[in-house]
Amino acid sequence: MHPARRLACLCLALSPMVAAPAGEPAAASLRARLGAASKTPLAAQKTRESLEAAFPAPAAAAVAIHQGDRRVCLATRLGESGGFFAKTSLLTAVPAPETADWFAELAGGARLPLQVFRDFPEDDLTLLTLRPNPVGSAADFGLPDALSAPATGSLLMARPDPAAVHGVMGLVSVEAREIPEDGGMPASRQRRMAQFHERAGTKLSARRTGFPRAFETDLDLSPEQCGTPVFDIDGRLAGIAIARATLSSTLVIPAGRLRELLAEASPR
Repeated sequence: MHPARRLACLCLALSPMVAAPAGEPAAASLRARLGAASKTPLAAQKTRESLEAAFPAPAAAAVAIHQGDRRVCLATRLGESGGFFAKTSLLTAVPAPETADWFAELAGGARLPLQVFRDFPEDDLTLLTLRPNPVGSAADFGLPDALSAPATGSLLMARPDPAAVHGVMGLVSVEAREIPEDGGMPASRQRRMAQFHERAGTKLSARRTGFPRAFETDLDLSPEQCGTPVFDIDGRLAGIAIARATLSSTLVIPAGRLRELLAEASPR
């Protein structure tokens, strides 16, 4: 095992678990565990750097999607062949002229022309491809080295800004399950929760319920950062961040579900 990865695992193993408040995700947040392991700002920084060093280069990358001269949202690039998954409700949030072309902007500034291949309304995902499409079907894109779905407590990272020094780390708090349209709670409770988040200053995704399958994490991602890939400590794609759901949780569509969507989009 890489020395940095061994140190990261040791830091997590030795740090005492901090009980989550009632109503919060079952797994203790990564921030709490880091705080328990590191009592000074310098020690906390070193622990964080050790954890980040444990992550290899990810199997999927975040890219910025543009329509014309307007940056629209983030998306997950599936590989060199040119498949891109973006969050539909962000992709279509601001109407643009139909004549405006789609582009993917890579980390180095290069732009790739895109076209919409297929929408998946249930999952709030849109598959875009290079223009013209160099492959015969969506199945030809495949997925990079990926998990089907990570287990509760798994350490994850997202890099919504590939040029940033640090990524966003967190834990899986609830394993993949169906997220009902009502969020699994009465309408009156939904209204109270919405008011609570508004007072707390937390911006939530407009579309954050009604997913066939998603797992819950404590990744601190904004609604605008949804669409970015999430990967595990081995660099494997764990899924795509799809919604900031509560004050302390972000939902992720697992890689296993993405495989199903690609198969569904392909001619039989």
